[in-house]
Amino acid sequence: MSEDSTPSPAENLYPFDPIFAEALLTWVGSFQESFFWCAKKQFPLEPQIFEQWHIDHDIHPYLLVEDEEAIAYGEISLTSGSEEAELMRLLVHPEWRGKGVGGRLIQALLETLDPQSVKEVMARINPQSDASRRILEKQGFVRMSPERETELNQWEAQAFEWWSYALPAAL
Repeated sequence: MSEDSTPSPAENLYPFDPIFAEALLTWVGSFQESFFWCAKKQFPLEPQIFEQWHIDHDIHPYLLVEDEEAIAYGEISLTSGSEEAELMRLLVHPEWRGKGVGGRLIQALLETLDPQSVKEVMARINPQSDASRRILEKQGFVRMSPERETELNQWEAQAFEWWSYALPAAL
């Protein structure tokens, strides 16, 4: 608990269990939502998509839980030896959207990072996702320069907006 007795967002963050894969995909209600969420040109997605993503040991998936109910999902990509991390595939349960859960998820994911080893946290979003942009801005992320975005997008199948957050140094 923090000094003011408010629970830390990370206290409600748990490692993802594949048994939740099918239920999580019900949160994605359209082709557009699927594309904005994970850049897949497919809808609906199959639960095996999580297995494919999580084969990469640099990907750390989490669920944000409220009253024993999963309300959000997100991943952190951590490459060993790098001072960068990336928040990926953030998804909020439809009934919890517009209630600050996306921000809570981002804060909880940031709290899992070691500020001694991670200096910058990145996030990429679909340029048409106004909701994602608002959440990142509210959490203190800033959009990267056009030059940096071009560099990061050179291997991507589509152009993303790239956002950055400087992780505060540990005390």
